[in-house]
Amino acid sequence: MPENVLNLWWLLILVGLCSGFLSGLLGVGGGVIVVPMLVLLFTLTQKSAQGISLAVMVPVAFLGACLYWKAEIKVDLRIAGLLVMGALAGTLLGTTLAARLPGDLLRKLFAVFIILVGIRLLWPSKAAPAPGATDPANQPTVASVHQGETTNPAGK
Repeated sequence: MPENVLNLWWLLILVGLCSGFLSGLLGVGGGVIVVPMLVLLFTLTQKSAQGISLAVMVPVAFLGACLYWKAEIKVDLRIAGLLVMGALAGTLLGTTLAARLPGDLLRKLFAVFIILVGIRLLWPSKAAPAPGATDPANQPTVASVHQGETTNPAGK
């Protein structure tokens, strides 16, 4: 099967391009794009598609995070570090379980997960902001005042 898939190298690159674009734009990719495409277009097993997706995720995520950092979009490494600690442990547990479950069951669990996440994203979150977090949209407007000026140019 891998040789047949590799013969469609151009389609794999196209799937990667779409995945990378959506990863950079929306923060999604491997699970949402690569896994379904490998299973549906290339008829790989669910387990094989998940393993390939995980292998692709590391360099893609690293490049994306670096580009966000370069664009001066705050990437809090403390938050990322804590997420990595949990994710490493979760990956050990998840891959151990995935290796023991039937592929058909994994495919169905994956589909249900994607549907539930999609439904949840349709409604706005009511969660309180994290302690210390600020929303730039709710910040007061501050106008600059040059030396010698006594009034705010914004009229406030």
